[in-house]
Amino acid sequence: MAKDAKVSMERFQVYENVLKLTPRFDPRYQSRAATEMMTIISSLAAESAEPEVVLDISDANALPSMMIGMLCEARTLTDKAGKKLKIRLKTATYNRLQSLGLAGVFSSAPRADGMSDDLELVPDATVPEPD
Repeated sequence: MAKDAKVSMERFQVYENVLKLTPRFDPRYQSRAATEMMTIISSLAAESAEPEVVLDISDANALPSMMIGMLCEARTLTDKAGKKLKIRLKTATYNRLQSLGLAGVFSSAPRADGMSDDLELVPDATVPEPD
């Protein structure tokens, strides 16, 4: 990084039906971060023509266990809008959160209704960029 380059203060990036959490996102120390995230997810679910809303948390530096509750609430919001929530995260993060109950709430197995998986696990070194 260049000496004069400014670090972005953005916590979120939105691409069509994808909400991407940036490395600046940390709900433990940002009092309104969770509320902002839920507002964006609700808007995407209501306004997007896509059948699912993707929450990409693969770049977030911090993913505390409190996020499991937020992910459940995000799924409730998208379900109410008739959409499905898909979560994209790193495999190592999934493995860490699995012991805290993530696997019991979200599944990486194919769904019977033909929709995509609840979870999309990405390798730790490479993260897909939105189109």
